[in-house]
Amino acid sequence: FLLPTTLLQKMFLAFLVVFVITLELVNTAMERVLNIIEPEYHKQVRIAKDVTAAAVLVGALGSLIIGLAIFWSVV
Repeated sequence: FLLPTTLLQKMFLAFLVVFVITLELVNTAMERVLNIIEPEYHKQVRIAKDVTAAAVLVGALGSLIIGLAIFWSVV
């Protein structure tokens, strides 16, 4: 937040950070619940865990791209 960004840009960047953290919390909760429901290896559980992890990755990459676009316009 040291670059000369507008208040709206700062708020949007803060939202992106919260968004990625929220996705990570949901991913962690999903993994814990699935481990309780099916403690042994199961293909469907692995797929569900992979999908939630992919959601975090997509959210993080999208946030990175948007953040870079905001900072690119400032620099």
